[in-house]
This record gives sequence, structure tokens and C-alpha cells, in this order.
Amino acid sequence: MKQIKPSDKKNNPDSRNSHSLVYDKSNERLILYGGADSEGPLDSIFVYSLAKEKWEEVPNKMKDLKSREMHTCHIYYCEEGEDLPTFIKKEAKSSKPTVSIDQKKLIEVSFESPGIKESDHIPQIDPLKPIEIMKKDIVFEGVGLEEQKLPEFEVVLNEKNIKTQAFMIVIGGRTLDKISNEILAVDLNKWTCTTLFKLPHGICSHCSLIVGDELYIYAGTDGAGFLNYLYSYGLKSGVLKRFVVEDELKSIGGRIAANLVEDGEGNLMIFGGSTFEEEKNDVIVIKRKEISFEI
Repeated sequence: MKQIKPSDKKNNPDSRNSHSLVYDKSNERLILYGGADSEGPLDSIFVYSLAKEKWEEVPNKMKDLKSREMHTCHIYYCEEGEDLPTFIKKEAKSSKPTVSIDQKKLIEVSFESPGIKESDHIPQIDPLKPIEIMKKDIVFEGVGLEEQKLPEFEVVLNEKNIKTQAFMIVIGGRTLDKISNEILAVDLNKWTCTTLFKLPHGICSHCSLIVGDELYIYAGTDGAGFLNYLYSYGLKSGVLKRFVVEDELKSIGGRIAANLVEDGEGNLMIFGGSTFEEEKNDVIVIKRKEISFEI
């Protein structure tokens, strides 16, 4: 175990908090982005080479990658030359959202294509309900749908020697003038930024996770209240879906600053966070393959 202390002020990142740090396995490097200091959100990007044991600042010339804090970031690999679905500002005639509510009040929103207006993504969100005290160790068992096996993604080159490209996926965060609703993709070879999707509301202090080609986003705040939604966004399909957790478990209220992981067996596991009333130490287990995002 060793501690790397800043020594060269020219190359080392300044002190900060509420930033993101991801590991790019294909290039054996850490990527530090954003955060905040005493003056507010930052837009700086630093790369730490594990081989050279040295920090290097990457000039941020990407206009869409603004100063931000309380966001989340993940590394996503796909086949070299493969394009990710991007957000299209023009309205697509066949891109009306479909909303269905089943007997268990599971709300699903799906789209025929990602090319829709931001205002059309999801119906107006009602004000948050009063937070209720939740019990510990609640386990969500899903709705008994047939399990759907999602493909696992190989980070390293596979047997066919298919080259991969790396993206840094950035979700939400608080910028200088707003709470962002964007899902961004930063090409880590070209250092260019593309908007993949825009959520129906801003989000920060949330938690997120990539499993296969699915990006999961849970809880956080939009600046008006604490959220209790679990979103699923297909990085290849460009489809956004929403599941309202408290419709299934009324005792679970909105929260911020929780953690989200996947246990390798298809379960999303959420720990802790903060509600309006208290700090939490509960564990919520959601069976990923049984969530009723769709009919």
C-alpha cells in the first residue's frame, strides 16, 4: 500500500470534492473529471498513468463537458468504429412515448427511437410524496417475469482480436447554472463529447452503474426534491425506461448519495443514502432480470 501525494503543482490536480474517478483498463490509467473547490464546480480533466505514476492534465475543449460536480461517470467499451445512439433535437414523427401501468403500478416508458424532443421523453412528474420511514433489509423480488439473459461485455480484446474503443459516460451533475439532465459520452481517444440522451429532469447526487450495455441510474435530486426512480438506458439501443420504486414498495422514499452495485448474479444492490428525515443504512435488492420496465 502506498499513498501518492501531490508534489508537482503544475501537473497534479488541485484539491477537490464531489468529482468522479474512473479506471480505463485498456490504457491502464485513471481519469479524474470535474468536482468542486471553494469557488464552485470544475471542468478540468486529469489522467494518471499507472505505468509512469504521473498525472497529466487534458485540456478540456469540449463545450458540452462543462464544469460540474455531484455527477457520476463510468467507462464503457464497444467495438472500434461502432457509433452510439445520440440525442437528436429534431422531433421524430414516430417517436411518441408509450406509457403503461400494470396491476402492480409499475410505470414503464419506452421509445421507438432516441430522436425525440426532450419535452416528449416522459410525462410530467408529479410532486414527490411525503417520505415514509422504511424498514431495514427490504428485498424486492420483482414481478415474476421470465428471466432475460443480458450479454456480458469483454473489456479486453477477445479471441477474434476485435479492437475496442473506450468512452467515459457522464451522467447529470450540478453545473454552474443548473442541474444537468444529460447523459454524455466522451471518446477517450479523440477527447470529443457527444450527448447521448436527455433525462426528463436534472439529476445530481444520484448513483449509477453499467451492466453489459445497460446504464442504470437511481435516486438523486432534481433540485426540487429527492427522487425515487430507477432508470435504464440502453447504450446501444438508445431507449430510456423508468421504474418507480415506491410504487412497488411504499415504504421506500426518495434519497440522495446512495450506492449502487451489481452482485454478478443479476441483482442490483442499493445501500444507504440520505432521505429528508435521516441517514440510511438499509440494503435494497432488486432482481434486475425481473423488473417490469416493459409489458
